[in-house]
Amino acid sequence: MSFLTNITKPHIKEIWKQVSKEIGGSFIDGGFWGKDSVILNYRSTAIVLENSTFSHNKRHSTTTIKCPFCSTNNFKFNISTEDAFTHAGKVFGIHDIQTGNEKFDNAMYLKSSDKDKLLNFLDNETITKQYLDLARNISYGPIIKITEDNPTFSLTRNPQNTLWLYIESVGLEGYKETIKMYFDTFKLTLDRLIEIGEAEDISPQT
Repeated sequence: MSFLTNITKPHIKEIWKQVSKEIGGSFIDGGFWGKDSVILNYRSTAIVLENSTFSHNKRHSTTTIKCPFCSTNNFKFNISTEDAFTHAGKVFGIHDIQTGNEKFDNAMYLKSSDKDKLLNFLDNETITKQYLDLARNISYGPIIKITEDNPTFSLTRNPQNTLWLYIESVGLEGYKETIKMYFDTFKLTLDRLIEIGEAEDISPQT
């Protein structure tokens, strides 16, 4: 699937309205100049899809999906599909984490602040299947990461226990089924983090 799209903003609005309806979320119309968003309240937090456009010789559309959560141990990771650069990193043993699941290891590139915790997190058939299904759907790009940096511009720092599930992608905004898959991926990821004790099901302090 190519991420290059000529879908205009009015069409994207309609797609996002459909997404919000089908996932049980809310569509927030940002108007002509503002950011549109889809918000899905889940557990004690909210998963937010946003879109912004900027100009650099040509116009690019950047889509972000983010979700703050209350972390217990500051466990962070970055999971993406493998490309030429990450493959080279694997060849030279740079930031290479192997799960022992050959199909998963061949498709994914893994980085983490704690290898053992990441392997424990991924020791779950439902979550690895979801990541593989998403990887097949997008061909390449980010699956999900946990970051301590607030993806929303803010002059204040996050409280110490708040981390973010986050992805950013160019050209994702027009692909309804892929967006829905990302929402499902965020939900399953949050569920798994809570299950293994790396997150608490309480409202994050953002």
